[in-house]
Amino acid sequence: MATYKVTYFAMPGRGEVLRLTLEVGGVKWEDNRVAMEDWGKMKAGLANDPVFKFPWLPHLEVLTEVQMPSCDSILVIYDDFLKLYVPITFSSKPDEDAEKFLKGLETQGAYLERLLSDSKSGFLVGSKLTAADIAIFVALREASNNLTQKSKLKVDLSKFPKLKAHHEKIAAVPKIKAYYSK
Repeated sequence: MATYKVTYFAMPGRGEVLRLTLEVGGVKWEDNRVAMEDWGKMKAGLANDPVFKFPWLPHLEVLTEVQMPSCDSILVIYDDFLKLYVPITFSSKPDEDAEKFLKGLETQGAYLERLLSDSKSGFLVGSKLTAADIAIFVALREASNNLTQKSKLKVDLSKFPKLKAHHEKIAAVPKIKAYYSK
């Protein structure tokens, strides 16, 4: 049976849902509380850390033989993408907003590329399609559509070959393919 480790600041905040869910679920877990003054140094050391795939908290670590990120961590990237591409729809300066999205894609795409490089299945979490895969697929699909319709810029995943392959893999899932062909 897996055990879990929650790393978050010494306050409730975004980590409390994870802590309480694990507690109520009766599973074995470790509460790793980080002092605010230690976060900057810790964050700077995360770039090559094999456990922390993302430089933010909360972080849920599943302590088993195989380490994998949680869907929650990847949904933070989805949320970041959403905040960057939705404004393009309503923008009076779509090219400027598209540039902001593309800059965000450089950063977040690198995190996703790193995750997918560690994946044997081609999925972001585990060996099956999850909400994390679908969320990233939708974000990139919609951002691409937004940029195509509203600006002269394009989403180019060629810098991220694993992310591009992931996007194509999710697009080819029969039910997803059927949904978008309606």
